[in-house]
Amino acid sequence: MIRRPPRSTLSSSSAASDVYKRQEYGKPIRTTMRFWLLSALTAACTATLPPGDHTITIRAVNDTIIHIPPGATSQLPVLLALHGLGENYPDNFQHQVHLDAAADKHGFATVYPLGSISTFGSGVTGHTWDGGKCCFSRQDDLSFLRRVVNRTFELVDADRSRVYSVGFSAGGVMSHAVACQAADLFAAVVSVDGPIEVRGECEPGRPVPVLHFHGTLDPVFPFHGAIFNGATQTIASWRQTDKCVGAPTESNLHPLIEASISPNCSGGAEVQLVSIKGCLLYTSPSPRDS
Repeated sequence: MIRRPPRSTLSSSSAASDVYKRQEYGKPIRTTMRFWLLSALTAACTATLPPGDHTITIRAVNDTIIHIPPGATSQLPVLLALHGLGENYPDNFQHQVHLDAAADKHGFATVYPLGSISTFGSGVTGHTWDGGKCCFSRQDDLSFLRRVVNRTFELVDADRSRVYSVGFSAGGVMSHAVACQAADLFAAVVSVDGPIEVRGECEPGRPVPVLHFHGTLDPVFPFHGAIFNGATQTIASWRQTDKCVGAPTESNLHPLIEASISPNCSGGAEVQLVSIKGCLLYTSPSPRDS
């Protein structure tokens, strides 16, 4: 059994936490007069969160976890971690990917939001993200993530120039989407096995640094593409968007790990692909520990 540190619950206000913490993740918020009053009062007097895990309510009950590293001072970088399609509740994904250990070591805040309910229903395929032409949602997840970041700014002494997104599978698709559509907010993005699938053109308004990991045997998003794009199309798209020139630099990080870096891009951006040979890079989330 996973042992978790104490977690505060900030459902728009600590006074409302007793109401929300008894409910399940992802239930729609009831728009009562009490809720909106508490929200308004909280917005007027927010405080910097102490180290530890804090659950907040944005779009649905308890749908976002913010982890603050020990010894945090000020101007923390912020990393949003976006889960893949499935039963990836915030605490489930948080303890699957172990990003908090890196956050504690290097001094940044990690934020775990819950994606929108899949078109097949949360009981069937859980939650996902509308990253464009993928992945089984047409809800406005981009606006939701903007709200998550803005709420984080209210609660955390953050460096607003260092906000990043890392996503797995459908979450990786969403990371590419925020790079295309919210470059005013996100400095750079990372995707693990989630290709670019935005609707229309990717026009970020500035060059965006991109790091993309992909297993060569990924059955969900094949490396060279199939129904959806793969690593090949994703990197080609970003090289064009970031106006990269010249051939990428190839290097072997490990006998099975190859890196391809395009350093000569507009504005000093880099487009990087890390290929894991013979690897799926796809794992199912462990059952949620209740």
